[in-house]
Amino acid sequence: YDYLDATFTLSGTADSANMDNSFVIRTVFSATASADDVTGTMQLGDKLIRTSTETQFSWCDDTNCSDVRSDVAGNLITEAKLVNYTYPGDGNPNYVPFVVPISNNLTVSHAQLTTPESWWEVTFDMTNAIQFSLKPESISNRPSLLEAFELVYEPDQQNAGQATAISAKLLFSAIEPNVSP
Repeated sequence: YDYLDATFTLSGTADSANMDNSFVIRTVFSATASADDVTGTMQLGDKLIRTSTETQFSWCDDTNCSDVRSDVAGNLITEAKLVNYTYPGDGNPNYVPFVVPISNNLTVSHAQLTTPESWWEVTFDMTNAIQFSLKPESISNRPSLLEAFELVYEPDQQNAGQATAISAKLLFSAIEPNVSP
């Protein structure tokens, strides 16, 4: 996946008028990625932010946020474990892998797997996958929220042996030919 979006709600922040809100933080897992809700190109390790009612994500440095990455690129807030990831020589070098346990067993036939009209859907459960290095009362702005936010996982493995934090549900269905999902 190019990126993973985590949605959560904060309350009791240092700036309740602006920061007591529902936020979406996007973490980028690919060398480069683009999306309709971002102006420009996202890069590996980028963390972007928006409220649940905003339509565009923005990048932040330690004091400001902008819809334009280059405006804040000097001190851009990123996910260090992704930026510093060393490609081991296996798999696609443009993506940082992470292991996610599938929460349900799914049995499909060879015919289902090879039918072009098949549709796979994966839903990630982020319930226990987010941690913050600051208490809400210490979060005063978007940059401080981005700095405090972290997905609980390590590249190449799920949580380095700790309890599972990100899990997934996998669904399979056949769709009608020539119908876009």
